[in-house]
Amino acid sequence: MAQPADPPPPLGDALCDYAQAELRRAIDCFGWRGGRVHAGVHQGRKSLRRVRAVLALGGERLGPGMPLLDRELRRICRSLSAERDAQALVETLDHLRSRTRSEAMAAHLRRARRQAAALRAKTLRDTLAADPALGGRRARLRVLLAALPALEWRALDADAVQAGLARSRGRVGRAAARALRRGKPADWHRLRRRLRRLAQQATALRRTGHGGMIGAPPDRHLAAALGWLQDLQLLRARCSDRAPFGLAGCGPLAALVDAELDRRQARLAVRLQAILAAGQATPPTEQETA
Repeated sequence: MAQPADPPPPLGDALCDYAQAELRRAIDCFGWRGGRVHAGVHQGRKSLRRVRAVLALGGERLGPGMPLLDRELRRICRSLSAERDAQALVETLDHLRSRTRSEAMAAHLRRARRQAAALRAKTLRDTLAADPALGGRRARLRVLLAALPALEWRALDADAVQAGLARSRGRVGRAAARALRRGKPADWHRLRRRLRRLAQQATALRRTGHGGMIGAPPDRHLAAALGWLQDLQLLRARCSDRAPFGLAGCGPLAALVDAELDRRQARLAVRLQAILAAGQATPPTEQETA
C-alpha cells in the first residue's frame, strides 16, 4: 500500500529555505572562473532576483529587517548590470547573425560583434580589477545569508502570501497599461521586471510545495518576448557613434533593429490585452490610468 505523501513544510519556513538556497547559489555562481565567468554573473544575478521576489512576497510581514536586506541585494545585483548588458549585447548580435540571409548585413553584424566582445572584455576586466574574483560581493552575500533566517518568516501565512501575489499582479497590470499607453523602452522594461517577479514568486511557491496558491499562472511566453525586446532595445541604444561605448558604423544595423522593434512591439500590444483579460494582472483603476 502506497504511503501518503509528506505534507509540505510550513509556508514561511519553506520560503526561507528556498531563499537561502538561492542565495547560496548566487555566492557559488559569482565564484565561477575562466570561460564561465559571464554565465556565472548571469546566473548569480538571477538567483538574487529570486531571493528578492520571495522577500517582496512577504513584504512588511517579514519585519523591519526586510527592506535593509532587500536594498543590499538590489545594490549588489545592479553593480553587475553592466557585465550582464555587455554579455547580452554579444548574444543578441549572435542571434541576429544566425537569422540573417544578407551577406552585407552579416558583415555589419560581425563587425558589431567584434566591438561588443571588446566592450564585454573591458567591462569584466574593470570589474575584476576593483573586486578580484568578485570576492567582496561574495563576502557581503555571506553576511546577508547569515541574516536571512532572522526575518520573521513564521509570520507568513496563506493570507499574507495571497496579498503578496495580489500586489505583484497589480503592479503587472499598472505596468501593462503604461506600456500600452506610452510604449517607451523604459515602460516595456518595467513591465518585464514586474512580470518576471510574479513568475519568480509562482516558481518559489511551486518548488516549496505550495503551488496551489498561485491561481492563474504568469504568461512566461510574454516574459520571454519582453526579454528579447529589452535586448534589442539595448542593442539599438548602442548603434551610434555618439552613444557611450557605442558601436561605431552601425547605421544599417540600426535600421534592421528598428524594424524588428516595431514588429515585436505591435505583437506585444495584442498580448498585453490578453493578459488583462485573462486575469493574470489586476487592471489599473481609473485614477491610475488618468
